Amino acid sequence: MKGTKLLALAVSAALLGGCSTANFNPFGGDRDYTVTQPADNTTAVKDQTVSVVNDEGIKIFYTLLGELDRIEVYGMADAWKGDGQTLEILAEADAKERLVKYLYDNRVNSSRSVEVIAKTLDKARDDALNRVENGLAPQSVVEFDEEAVEAEVAKQPVPKTDNTSRRVAERIEETKVNALTKVTSGGTLRGMRKIRSEVRNNGKTYIAVYQWSEKDQDTANQIRKKMFSK
Repeated sequence: MKGTKLLALAVSAALLGGCSTANFNPFGGDRDYTVTQPADNTTAVKDQTVSVVNDEGIKIFYTLLGELDRIEVYGMADAWKGDGQTLEILAEADAKERLVKYLYDNRVNSSRSVEVIAKTLDKARDDALNRVENGLAPQSVVEFDEEAVEAEVAKQPVPKTDNTSRRVAERIEETKVNALTKVTSGGTLRGMRKIRSEVRNNGKTYIAVYQWSEKDQDTANQIRKKMFSK
């Protein structure tokens, strides 16, 4: 996952191009990595969230305790290829392709993913605890570059025995793969909804952001149940 970045959102502690879209980074230069400070440092640790951000346009959000929170993916289409429904179809197809590739990479390199997540959670937790101990409000966003973390893991692997972060990372990896398998099955993105869209790249690229969450899925299932029960 070249160019992947990990964002750890931690308050009190965290365990955890041109006319073609081929070379266009969906995050581009307007990625917002603003580090903000919470109003106080009493936010419960269990409420914190970690976001794994991929430069290919995929974000995986999970809780401190290893529960998958939501998945976001950027789908892109050349704006000149159509408008309205046509662009929506093209963007969704692109988003699905990105998720399928991401899922395949995670299955092949699951051990690497687990080790990187575990190391990142350790670093985020230590950073937050150090700030609290020094009387500073924890940062709500701590950014990590996956390649840099991989280098650290290579030099000093995360202990595999009795390591809380690694056990949490393994749970995250398992639930993430299961969710991605469900989302990418079939011809469309199953259970995902579009949360926003815009045109970037000087009007050349249409971008739609799709989101899946357990809550969204439950809501969709409830609606279907009510519709088909009548």
